[in-house]
Amino acid sequence: MSAARVLIANRGVSAVRVVRACRALGLSPVAVYSDADREALHVRQSDEAVRLGPAPAPRSYLDEAAVAQAAVRVGAVAVHPGWGFLAESASFARRLEEMGVTLVGPTADAMRRLGDKQRARELAQALGLPVVPGEPLADGTDALQSARRVGFPLLVKAAAGGGGRGIRVAQREEDLPLVADSARREATRAFGDGTIYLERFLSGVRHVEVQVLGDGRGGLVHVFERDCTVQRRRQKVVEEGPSPAIDAATRAALGEAAVRLTAAAGYRSAGTVEFLVAADGRWYFIEANTRLQVEHGVTELLTGLDLVQAQLRIALGEPLWFRQDDVQTTGHALELRLYAEDPLRDSLPAAGKLLAFDLPDGPRVDAGYAAGDTVTTAYDAHLANIVVHAADRDAALRSAAVALRSLWVAGVPTNQPLLRLVVEHPDFRGCRVTTDWLERQQPEREALPDVVVDALAAHHALRVASDPLTGALAGWRALARVPTRPWSIEGHRIACGARLSEHGALRIRRDDGECETRVARDQDALVFPREGARVRVADDGPRTWLGWEGCAYRAEPAHERRQAAAADVGEASGAVEIVSPLPGVVLQVLVEGGQHVAEREPLVALEAMKMEHFLHAPADGTVVEVRCKTGDQVAAGTLLVVLRTEQGPSVAGLPAEETM
Repeated sequence: MSAARVLIANRGVSAVRVVRACRALGLSPVAVYSDADREALHVRQSDEAVRLGPAPAPRSYLDEAAVAQAAVRVGAVAVHPGWGFLAESASFARRLEEMGVTLVGPTADAMRRLGDKQRARELAQALGLPVVPGEPLADGTDALQSARRVGFPLLVKAAAGGGGRGIRVAQREEDLPLVADSARREATRAFGDGTIYLERFLSGVRHVEVQVLGDGRGGLVHVFERDCTVQRRRQKVVEEGPSPAIDAATRAALGEAAVRLTAAAGYRSAGTVEFLVAADGRWYFIEANTRLQVEHGVTELLTGLDLVQAQLRIALGEPLWFRQDDVQTTGHALELRLYAEDPLRDSLPAAGKLLAFDLPDGPRVDAGYAAGDTVTTAYDAHLANIVVHAADRDAALRSAAVALRSLWVAGVPTNQPLLRLVVEHPDFRGCRVTTDWLERQQPEREALPDVVVDALAAHHALRVASDPLTGALAGWRALARVPTRPWSIEGHRIACGARLSEHGALRIRRDDGECETRVARDQDALVFPREGARVRVADDGPRTWLGWEGCAYRAEPAHERRQAAAADVGEASGAVEIVSPLPGVVLQVLVEGGQHVAEREPLVALEAMKMEHFLHAPADGTVVEVRCKTGDQVAAGTLLVVLRTEQGPSVAGLPAEETM
């Protein structure tokens, strides 16, 4: 008898995680994919795969009819939506119910009551739970009155969905129209629902969420909390559990509140109830997520429960098999979210082929990619979750630091430096962080390790030496001055070179002088025996990636930055080119030719990798020319706007502010 089929309506890390749970329960995982994901890891790992459509999510992963039809076509007994895309779509849940297909998640009714943030607030208030002050966003002239009642600064939030999408901060009254339009646009694209509401922006608080699990038959428990305070641009970066900042009484109160709220909605499956906790211990309900959370691995390692398997068992009819008193936690767990993003470009999402993708062996790793896969610009840049568990928080922090130093990712830059900053920072270690803490951090530019420069020089010298012609010629000049070549390595401009000496050692020359050393190749690494160093190396055309202590360094031949051409901008003096930092779609052009703009004024709204970015004026100036229009598909580096300022000619491709 063949195994029951489960359709996995997602991709990447989420889909691969569900595949693993299906295998453990003897279920047959069936993938769906877009044209961009035809060869993706979740497709390769599944028993069968169904094409949904082209790469854009609305025409593939967000196409409710196509996903539902795929489930019927393969005879799936259930559909697991993972997180993101349709995971919190009440209309999708209703569609499956009407087709007789089980959603691995809550009912459509429970999803409407809790997944809609405004309705969830109303339910929480009816139950007597404290909520952050807020109200629906009125239309027209009443919008400003609504905002004034809530008070600035405030959050404009999508009523549907989650994951930090469709959330913007309005610091002042004049920010509200642009911020509201941006939040509404992103919510519509991400969740198919542009409804937004206002909420008071609270600073100096921690974000604590409670995991719940219910069977829809009256069996419902909380599975303790996770602390998600470390966020950037309202996206979680590092999560941990138990929360190091709440006491036993607060822990019990949050757990009881989460159970009351979800029980009132007749909740089934895994879900999360989220709170803000102030320094004085007061707490406020903010929203419920009617789906599996990215950070569920923290809870799994703390409790020994497999939440994804539990979701599947409940969806297939099994009642909850344990009570609240049966749930216990041991030790401490931390999750590190690994993303493809470029620290040299304001941490913008990055894309490209993964030349190397070696993740640490010790911790639990949930990855959505493997070496050789391509990170596409069509979706978010989430690569993997690294989850560590130890006897106490200090030990877990040590394990996290070791894990980050053992990474080797080449081909796309990652947020590994940011993760290291967090786990090694005394504020985080001392539990002195709040939800806006990470935004205030300014990572210092680290010095370029000598061993990285030496490895770059040695790598290219050995390549020359291995060539029959150039190697022979190099040998005749062994005693000559070592030639150098200019490179740019993670923003550092250096010159280096190397040559084999007459006795087989390498003479390496860099900016601060020359040295002689021995070096050997070991698979994809260069080993310096005397220094006790091993540096990983991968070539990507003219670019070379070097891995040391978990950091990946990009080295490329140095060249002068492109200047604005007089033929393009009229007068070259004072011309600034605003270029697209990523491939994407122009959502809105906010300026026109001849318009005066102030420093940091938004010029263009661009969607790239599922996120909306505003490109801002780098200085006061005048718009010389606009070279894009709403709806344009643009490549990275495409010229969008030309300004004339007093700063002199330059190219600006980084947003002063990114919204996620």
